[in-house]
Amino acid sequence: MPNAIYTNSMAAMEIAAAHGFHMIELDLWRTNKGIAVGHNPQHLSSMTFDQLLDFLRRNPNISIVTDFKSNNVLGLQRVAELAGPMRSRFIPQIYSLDELGPVTAMGFPPPIFTAYRMLGLDWLPRVNSAQVRAVTMPYRHRLLARFIDHPVFLNTVNEPIPGYGLYTDCLIPARHRS
Repeated sequence: MPNAIYTNSMAAMEIAAAHGFHMIELDLWRTNKGIAVGHNPQHLSSMTFDQLLDFLRRNPNISIVTDFKSNNVLGLQRVAELAGPMRSRFIPQIYSLDELGPVTAMGFPPPIFTAYRMLGLDWLPRVNSAQVRAVTMPYRHRLLARFIDHPVFLNTVNEPIPGYGLYTDCLIPARHRS
């Protein structure tokens, strides 16, 4: 079991693959040269987008959940261009239901609607009728899950919570722990 939190790195992705995870969320930035991986521009991963695509080729059961820290739609447009047919292995997160149409038109699978930026609850009826894969929200908002007609993922959670998908820094499934 790892003794540290690994994020946005090849090491974290290899750990996730070794433990049977099928979706890995990465923080991404659109740059003039392509796509950079990392939570902020001062702490970018050394992993290149080409290395990410190689990882996906070696791990055909894994998809990448995108979390663009810069303009989401433009970033996803860049992913679509660079990934070509492998764009089907990228599950976009959208932060507004207004992004659903443009992102779907790029040929990605149904996105995950990320509700942490939403104020109020007026988005609930709209998201329930939208073609999204899931909804993600902070753990503290988990009681809203009963009003959502899609699977719900909670973030960031580092312990199992029955009935929810999780975004985790480094949670090893119980069947893999020693």
